[in-house]
Amino acid sequence: MALLVEAAVWLSPADRRSVRREQWTADIALAKTEGLSPMLFAVGALTTSLVGWRSRLTPHLMVAASCLTIAGFTLLGASTLSQGGYQATTTYFSSQQQADAERIVAEFTATNTAPLPEDSRAGESFEEQTAQYWQDVPWRAVAEQWDCKVTLDARVTHTHTEVGHATVTLESGQICADTSGVAAEGAATVLPKAVYLATAAASAQ
Repeated sequence: MALLVEAAVWLSPADRRSVRREQWTADIALAKTEGLSPMLFAVGALTTSLVGWRSRLTPHLMVAASCLTIAGFTLLGASTLSQGGYQATTTYFSSQQQADAERIVAEFTATNTAPLPEDSRAGESFEEQTAQYWQDVPWRAVAEQWDCKVTLDARVTHTHTEVGHATVTLESGQICADTSGVAAEGAATVLPKAVYLATAAASAQ
């Protein structure tokens, strides 16, 4: 796990490596104390850094790289797709429709990354960047790849308090045929389905 974080740091811009190493190490430590998956945070850090290289790739290469990543994660997690009681369903969307939705999510994650507090942009606060990112996420595809039916379209609220604090709230709703809870968690995470499942499998080992 430490190796993944160091790889993520190495792939980061030189002027951000120290800050990112400190932040990601703290995130993983917090995940352990909160009973969350530290491996998921480590893989997320690596994904963030890899996506940061997207400016060096053409759109076609970015999509191809994303598809290859999904294929690799699928092979890694193929034997554990039913982990935690999860079984793929086709109640609301066919297998082909789910695959199409997953490709949309893969293309989005190949060209977009969630903002980090230190990734400042001229005239935009971290909260404003987060709100814009959440508004850009193809939430229906994120849900449909899991055979989840959207019951409430994603709504992003960006508010400012009188003391200058800002908050960003995301509201959404969906119903999933899978009863294990895995699909519901996946439908709230901006990752291709295969990547999410393989990450969960790796963190359980």
